[in-house]
Amino acid sequence: MSWLVTVVCAVVVIWILKKYWSDLRKRYFAALMNYLSQDEDAKMLEMKKEVFATLGSEVSHDPQLRKENAIKILEIGVGTAENMDMVPDSSIDVVVTTHVFCSVHNTKKMLQQILRVLAPGGKFYFYEHIKEFDTERHSTRQKIQDFLTTTGIWQFLFDGCELTRDMLEDIQEAGFTKVQALRFYCPMEHFIFQLVKPSLKGVAQK
Repeated sequence: MSWLVTVVCAVVVIWILKKYWSDLRKRYFAALMNYLSQDEDAKMLEMKKEVFATLGSEVSHDPQLRKENAIKILEIGVGTAENMDMVPDSSIDVVVTTHVFCSVHNTKKMLQQILRVLAPGGKFYFYEHIKEFDTERHSTRQKIQDFLTTTGIWQFLFDGCELTRDMLEDIQEAGFTKVQALRFYCPMEHFIFQLVKPSLKGVAQK
C-alpha cells in the first residue's frame, strides 16, 4: 500500500508543477530580472539610446504619417514573435526586437514574419545577446554557456532563454536588401550578466 501512496503523491506533485509552474516561473523570472538589473538600468538605457539613435530619422511609407513626421513602429516580444498574422502585410515602418531571439522557437519563421509586415524600405532594428564570439579570449564563458544551455539549466531558470544563439547569419540570409550589424560586449557588470555580455546590434532593411 505504501508504494501506491508514493505513486499517488508523485502524480499529484507532477500535476501541480505542470499546472502552476509555468506561471510561477514567469513571475520568478520577472522579479529576478527586476532585482538584478537595478544597478544596470542606467548603462542599458545609454546602450539602447545608441542602438536606436537613428530611429528619429526614419520616414514613414504612409503619406499621412509623413505629414505628421511620425512612423509606425512594431516592437515584438517572445509571445508574438512567430505569429503576427493579425498585422497586415507591408504595413510597418520599423520593427524592433530587444533580447527576443534567445527565446523564440523558430527564428527563421520570426524573420519571415518581420519581412512580411515591413513596408518596402522598412527597417528592422535589433539588439540581442548572443553566444560568445571571441572563443580565444573567452573560452571559459563559451564552455559555461554551452553547458548551461545543453543541460537546460539556463532555460529552466530564465524562462526559456538560450545562451548559445547567434542570429546574424539567419538575418543575413532572410532576404533583407541590406544588413548592418556589430558584435560587441554590453557594459553589464553584475556577475550573472557576464554570460549575456556578448551582444549583437544592427539594422536590416527590407
